[in-house]
Amino acid sequence: MMAADALCTVPALERAGVRLQPLTEAVFDDYWMALQEAEGARLTGTHATLQPAGCAALAEHPPGPP
Repeated sequence: MMAADALCTVPALERAGVRLQPLTEAVFDDYWMALQEAEGARLTGTHATLQPAGCAALAEHPPGPP
């Protein structure tokens, strides 16, 4: 059986030319600006208007199994 804390820390993944890392509050402002751009919404098919409080709630309680 897998230890419960094995999924708690998400490491950054690095390969040649790319680095994927978990979203944190440190980069929130940059992502928030990108989410407000009409072109980004058009390209991703987003129809919802996001609010900071909603994003904070998702960060605290992400969807999925508890």
